[in-house]
Amino acid sequence: MKYSRDLTEEGIDESKTCKTQAHHVRNHYKNSREVGHAIKGMKVGAAVSYLEAVLEFKDAIPFKRHTGGCGRKAMGKQRKVSGSHVGFPVKTCQIYLDLLTNLKANAEAKGLDVDSLVLRHVSTQRAPKTRRRCFRAHGRIAPFMASNAHMSIIAVDEASIVPKAKKTFTANPDRITLAKARTNKRIRVGGGLEASETPAIEA
Repeated sequence: MKYSRDLTEEGIDESKTCKTQAHHVRNHYKNSREVGHAIKGMKVGAAVSYLEAVLEFKDAIPFKRHTGGCGRKAMGKQRKVSGSHVGFPVKTCQIYLDLLTNLKANAEAKGLDVDSLVLRHVSTQRAPKTRRRCFRAHGRIAPFMASNAHMSIIAVDEASIVPKAKKTFTANPDRITLAKARTNKRIRVGGGLEASETPAIEA
């Protein structure tokens, strides 16, 4: 399976990156998305410490997109989460810890410094659902599906990250703004004729 992002297009050297991914993981997609979004941008060591704290219920994962049915905890104020929607997806955190362990092994194999790696790209995608059957009353059969997920992580050496260039804006003197256009269309009080333009009335 291909990675969903190519960091070489952003000017990052391939030798300064390490990757890991997992396919068709038997885990809820929505939980996987929220955990991946929470650790994105962290260093590898900080992400491991954070996930281990969640497993011990000392910290929480903020739920920002998939908030339906998510409880509210006072711990959400520490993460400044809207509505205090946080959770403790233990199984998902353990899967991400396994991925980070594999990521560190890949980094050491490439000769990279694990302490300087930053999680630049964390992607979670829906996998094909696994179908089971639930036998209901009166001989009916209902679907019993599992929402699996694909996960991928790309870490980059912090020293190789290229900073974004500042956007420079140059004003165009010939450009007519919306406010100027409205002013030009506005009709003056009194018919819009000057005193000198008023036609003379013959006696």
